[in-house]
Amino acid sequence: MIYVRHPQVLWDDVDGRVVLCHTETVRYYELNAVGATIWRACEGIGMERLVGLLAAAHSEVDRARLADDAHSFVAALMSENLLCPGEG
Repeated sequence: MIYVRHPQVLWDDVDGRVVLCHTETVRYYELNAVGATIWRACEGIGMERLVGLLAAAHSEVDRARLADDAHSFVAALMSENLLCPGEG
């Protein structure tokens, strides 16, 4: 599956953290460093490539843990309608 940002989500990078606002629900979210890395990468990317980018950016973290965390985090973003499936 390819992931893309929901078109109704506004976001900005503030001091290394990513802040999101879903314009339909008017809910705000602040992402930590790993979450911010995932968010920045999630525009037409699949899970395998995403985990590779995370491993390169956070080499101090075990790749298997990154993969598990990425799956969980992407699922949470999708459940909040912040990410949606893309075509590809």
